[in-house]
Amino acid sequence: MQIRAHTQRGAGAPPPPPETFGAYKKKGEEGGGVIAMIDLLVKDLDKEMQESEVMEKDAQAEYETMMEESANKRAADAKSMTTKESEKAAAEEALETEKDKKTVTTKDLLATVDYIQSLHGECDWILKNFGLISASSSFRPSSSFCVSDCRSSAAPILSSVLAFADRKSVV
Repeated sequence: MQIRAHTQRGAGAPPPPPETFGAYKKKGEEGGGVIAMIDLLVKDLDKEMQESEVMEKDAQAEYETMMEESANKRAADAKSMTTKESEKAAAEEALETEKDKKTVTTKDLLATVDYIQSLHGECDWILKNFGLISASSSFRPSSSFCVSDCRSSAAPILSSVLAFADRKSVV
């Protein structure tokens, strides 16, 4: 039976345990364990919070600067637009004034053309009827008056004025 094989052979004391690390000592500040890890996490969290606060302040300052610049740009754009609108209104007013001047000048030109044509017609009538007029009346032209001079000096003026009037009527 096997029971006998497991019985103690000697009733003496057991041998001493093998030597290990020595006597038990409580760890102090050396390792820190879980508390040290928590303290490290708290320090990291504080550092990250400070960094995020600084970043937020910087971002807020940048935002305020951007908003101020935007407001200044909008004010400058509004002022520029007002200035340009007033310049446009002044230019339109000047254009209307010039159109009115052109209309008046064109009317004066047409009146001058009509007058020159009537003078031309009168000169033609005088040339045509010169013999009858001089025979039937005491009409004696002075030495400075000559009917042919009237016709020859009026013809180039009339032709240039008529050509100018024709060009303006086309425009």
